Amino acid sequence: MVKKSKLTVPEVVVVVAVEVVSVAAEEEVAIEETATEAMEAAVEVAAIEEAAVAAMAETATEATVAAEAAEAMVAAVGVAAAMAETATEAMEAAMIRDPIKFLGYDRKQTL
Repeated sequence: MVKKSKLTVPEVVVVVAVEVVSVAAEEEVAIEETATEAMEAAVEVAAIEEAAVAAMAETATEATVAAEAAEAMVAAVGVAAAMAETATEAMEAAMIRDPIKFLGYDRKQTL
């Protein structure tokens, strides 16, 4: 047997309406929580991206410094080669002028 409700039709309508509003409120809270979680995740992603950009900028700066150092070393090698060439030319010129004096002997003292 089915029990008869003691509520009238308008009362039943009010109870159902309250339940519908309650369910809607719970769904709204769930949607707000999901939206909050999504915003927090977006903030985390933005922070990670910002850190990645900063790391890439630092790496690029380090690479630029390394490239400049390598360029300076190449220039220094060029200067050293030019100095060695100049020194060789000076030694050759000195030997052509007076090979005895170039070897460390003084003709005036040996005579």
